Amino acid sequence: MPDLKFRVEGAAGAAPAAVPLMNFRVRVINREIGLVQMAALECRIEIEIPRDSTPRDRERMKELFGESSRWAETQDRLLWSSASLIVPPFSSSIVCDLLAPCSFDFNVAATKYFYGLGEGAAALCFHFKGNAVYETESGVRSAAVAPQEAHYSLPAAAWIQLMEHYYPASVWLRLPRETFDRFYRYKLDHGIEKWEDVFEDLLPESGELVN
Repeated sequence: MPDLKFRVEGAAGAAPAAVPLMNFRVRVINREIGLVQMAALECRIEIEIPRDSTPRDRERMKELFGESSRWAETQDRLLWSSASLIVPPFSSSIVCDLLAPCSFDFNVAATKYFYGLGEGAAALCFHFKGNAVYETESGVRSAAVAPQEAHYSLPAAAWIQLMEHYYPASVWLRLPRETFDRFYRYKLDHGIEKWEDVFEDLLPESGELVN
């Protein structure tokens, strides 16, 4: 029966795809002798929120975690993404691509976290579980893979580069339909061509206060 362990060895934005994907290089290690025919795994990826933080971190993530005095109460883990991994035949170890979908929606907590992280790194926890098919002297068998964790620090720069590739020099913001309709009517009524000009027209000049 295989005894599988997991180690995340690197990460980078995946090749062009329909949606942003982060490609994690996962080494799967079989600590028992024998051939693993395949393994079908599910992986839940969480962000481990650090207890210590800089004043800049606290300011940029105030919306996510509240005032700095409450960080110790609100920090724990954030669910970031989920992905599937099919491991091909191997004996001792193999490196596979784990493709995790990423969102740029600023209504999603993980997006707010990565954006606020700036130049730091996100401590990630990968939760693996699934089933493996392996060879024995009496034939092919299958067994559940014991749930386990792997850890990896993802530089915020990798996430920023991925989003910059899909949304160059821009961000993606979801609005309630009623709010969007009001902006759209304003755009039409004032003959404004570009959406960024709508916001520039409505926002105060730099240094001015909004009444």
